[in-house]
Parts: sequence; C-alpha cells; structure tokens
Amino acid sequence: MITLPTPGEDGTAEGCPSEGVTADLLEEIAEHPQRFYVNVHNATFPAGAVRGQLKQDPEALVLKPGEVNVFRERLFELDDSDPENPRPKGEQIGTVVAECTLVTVGDAPEDISARCSRVSTLDGRGDMSTSEAYTFADPLEDTLTLDGGSGEFRDAGGQIEFDVQAIDESDGLLNSIYTVHLLHLED
Repeated sequence: MITLPTPGEDGTAEGCPSEGVTADLLEEIAEHPQRFYVNVHNATFPAGAVRGQLKQDPEALVLKPGEVNVFRERLFELDDSDPENPRPKGEQIGTVVAECTLVTVGDAPEDISARCSRVSTLDGRGDMSTSEAYTFADPLEDTLTLDGGSGEFRDAGGQIEFDVQAIDESDGLLNSIYTVHLLHLED
C-alpha cells in the first residue's frame, strides 16, 4: 500500500508519493494497471469512501529504460497578434522530428533522464539540429543551442526557444510553439 498526500481543509491533495514507489512498481502499474486500484478513505467511511480501478489509456505512451521514442510536429508561422493566445497561421512551413531515449540509473527522479535530438526542417530552406539531456527532477530547458544545420542554415548559430504548449491535437499530432533566434547566419 502506498499512501498519497493528506488532503487539506478544502478536501484536495496534490503531489505524488515517493516512499515505496520504485521503477519496478511503476513498470508493473504501466503494464498491468487492472491489478491496481485507488481507495479513498475519510472519517465518515474509514474502510473506504470511493474505490477506483486503474485502466490503461490506449493513447498513453509508456517508455521503458533504453526505449527510443520518435515523434514529429508540424511547423507554422506564428500569429502572435494576441499574446495570450498565439496560434499557427498559414500553410505548414516545415516539421520537427525528435528522437528521445529514456535512461535510468535508479528510482529517484534525479536518476531518470531523457536524451533527445531534434531536427527542424523548414521546407525548401534546410535543417537545424539540437540535442538535450535532462532529468525528471529538473524542468526541461526552454532554450536549446543549435548543434548544426544544412541548406540555408549550414552556418547558423544561435538558439531555439520553445514553449511546449498544445495548441491542436485533432489529428494526433501535438503542435507546440517554437521561436527560433539565429545569432548569426553567414552567406
């Protein structure tokens, strides 16, 4: 049994348990969620007020150590006329393809990391590549340094900033907001 955080006066609780949670347990839950349930207790119903059976979400992506996940996103020019609600505009101008590998050396969040490489292709102009490594204990950097490029971006140097903010998932692709800042581009 794993105890979740105790609810506050408003009856809500936030956070995740860490005591007793191992990589093996998380893998078991991911592979066989039907074997697990959540039982909510309170003073009125000490034996349990609500019980919820876990179920696998068919859309969920569950990575195991060493597995490689490849995903792609579409690139559009950005209409930022409403800064609170930036949206893509016009025709698709390219794609981003990312390949990420999950790496673990222990069970703690700081022992679990991902290593990713990305190639941004702007149609008819060339590619820009970046890479990053991060642990699950630290937030993902929102600025990446360009590792290299091709075509128009062969001599590009600078950074790519991104805000992983879903703006449209209707066709199964997650579209995020990327802003490219090139520090130099030689002729």
